[in-house]
Amino acid sequence: MSAATVEAALTGAAAPLVAEAVDAKTTTADAAVTDGQAAVAIPRDPTDGVKVSLETTSISINLPAVDQASDAVALASGAIAYPSDNGVANAVVPLDGGLQLLTTISSPDAPTSFAYDITISDGGQVVSATDGSALVLSARGEVLLRADAPWAVDANGTSVPTHYEVNGTRLVQVVDHNADFAYPVVADPRFDQGVGWKSILFNRWETRQIASAGFIALGGAATACSVAGPAGVAACGLAAAAIGATATYAKDNGMCVGLSFWGIPPYMGWNPFVHSGRDCY
Repeated sequence: MSAATVEAALTGAAAPLVAEAVDAKTTTADAAVTDGQAAVAIPRDPTDGVKVSLETTSISINLPAVDQASDAVALASGAIAYPSDNGVANAVVPLDGGLQLLTTISSPDAPTSFAYDITISDGGQVVSATDGSALVLSARGEVLLRADAPWAVDANGTSVPTHYEVNGTRLVQVVDHNADFAYPVVADPRFDQGVGWKSILFNRWETRQIASAGFIALGGAATACSVAGPAGVAACGLAAAAIGATATYAKDNGMCVGLSFWGIPPYMGWNPFVHSGRDCY
């Protein structure tokens, strides 16, 4: 798949969903480099992976299906494309505070799952949230990056069913495309810096208690969530009615429940998730 084919796909029916690239520099090793709190380096060699440098942590994201991909080509839009001979081509859009990873799928014969292996310098983890998004967490449970719930569209703009699966620190986007859709299909995960987001990681005992009787089983939200301060207590109170189902799923599948949140009372958002890292003991 040529760079021109990728560019046509990104500027076609998928165009309203493709983010606008920010200005970026180039280096000998990288096709695009951005500055800021979440500095992004997009490599010339697709096998090198995309690097995100935060204030205290660095993250590497390996691109999927690059075994037959060519070196980077800068598109007119500012996106960086990797032409490929295997029916799947990657493109990366540098953003202010993050990046968008786009997969262009050429035919029904192409794969339906696309794995992004993520390495976090301090040994963090990747978790899936109940709204379909995914979170990249530091070893301390801080939200480093947030991947919005994924989308996929065909050449006519028809939505293609898609979702994330998480296996350790591998984020997989599953795209259920088939011959009923018009090709090429474009799909994305978009990662944005988790500014303002915090998380609480409950262990196995706490997860079982929440699944059986909610936060009251832990002595109330003030006791269970005070580790995250007053905002954490407030978030637990807001999420109390919804987190039980996630806790039950986590318990039944040998994992633990967590809660991400942002803002200050009463202006808050929250999202339960499951995790299986070192805090799930």
